[in-house]
Amino acid sequence: MSENNEIKEPLNKNYKVPKLRFDKFKNDNLNCDILSQIATLSKGNGLSKDDLSQDGNKCILYGELYTRYLGYIDTIISKTKTILSKPKLSKSGDIIMPLSGETPTDISNSAVVPEDNVILGGDLLVITPKKNIDSLFLSLYLSNCKKKEIAKKSCGISIIHSHKEDIAKLTINYPSLAEQYYISTFLKKLTKKTDIVLKKIDILKKYKEGIKKYVMKDTIKFWKTGIGNAIELKNYLFEKNEYGVKNGLYPHITLSTEGITDKSERYDRDFLVKNEDKKYKITHLNQLCYNPANLKFGVICINKYGDGIFSPIYSTFDINNIVIDYLELIITSNDFINYSMKYQQGTVFERMAVSSNDLCKIKIVTTSFDEQQRIAKVADTLNKKISKLEDELLNLKHLKSTLLNSMFI
Repeated sequence: MSENNEIKEPLNKNYKVPKLRFDKFKNDNLNCDILSQIATLSKGNGLSKDDLSQDGNKCILYGELYTRYLGYIDTIISKTKTILSKPKLSKSGDIIMPLSGETPTDISNSAVVPEDNVILGGDLLVITPKKNIDSLFLSLYLSNCKKKEIAKKSCGISIIHSHKEDIAKLTINYPSLAEQYYISTFLKKLTKKTDIVLKKIDILKKYKEGIKKYVMKDTIKFWKTGIGNAIELKNYLFEKNEYGVKNGLYPHITLSTEGITDKSERYDRDFLVKNEDKKYKITHLNQLCYNPANLKFGVICINKYGDGIFSPIYSTFDINNIVIDYLELIITSNDFINYSMKYQQGTVFERMAVSSNDLCKIKIVTTSFDEQQRIAKVADTLNKKISKLEDELLNLKHLKSTLLNSMFI
């Protein structure tokens, strides 16, 4: 890296200035080097899942970068009692990156090790930044700006591999150490805020699952023992088969485990449909909708979207004689979905389906109408809180993506 105040001739002829910079750095010089010039690269050694134990020396396995350490390592969890002849021990600030993965983009998942003397397992690339390089900045840079380039250099079929020598040749564009620190600190704060929102959503969803368990307890007892006043769903559900064409009167929607969403938000195959008079099924607000072939995956919900058209393979029902949001807790519970599988018919797993007639035969135990309303009110409050947090999470992720694309080159 050049130590004078002039901008170096970049190795990458397409080198550009970041779109977004902190004001105090907007006129500062930029640098460009290959990774091996600004960091030392080495590899981890040994260790597998079988070597883990309840206590012992702290360690990190390459697979944990996909499941446990997604960008930042606050606390090292794994330990081992295995004694290696030549263990690779970390230095605080080391960047670790997997050299193997299931997909090419897995390879660029990197994280910063926060402490010394952590045993680093095999198939881990260890990147030790030299002077004037902030570890977190470089880790974020590699994980985001170099993801596609690293993927192109990877090879393999069932397991994808990358090589230290290829990673070492990556071109790195970077500002001064002070600006690197500003960028990484700012993004870390944003990530921690995202993590807090995720934890809040997780807590609320677990609370909602607890409500579903409470609502289902008498029904589960009936399914197991036959004891209880159970009523078939046909007393609450009334199938509707209303059809229309795609003429703009209703929005085109789809049904998935996420509920009902705009078709444009998922892969749209409409261009393959040559028949402009194709019939679609019409659904309305507060109808029960499900995919008979994908009920096993949880594709069932109450329509909270509103009027729309979707595939005629979906089944729709008007709901009467029961509080709608109370029924939603029942039909979206894992217990209900698992129990409904006894009604599946078909010879090929992918095509095995629960018909609308069979769905309506399932018996459930309900509580009084007043109690249903009280439970539904609690669930509705939870849903609104979760929805608000999910909107906040989406905005945070969008902000982070925008910043990553603007502050790195």
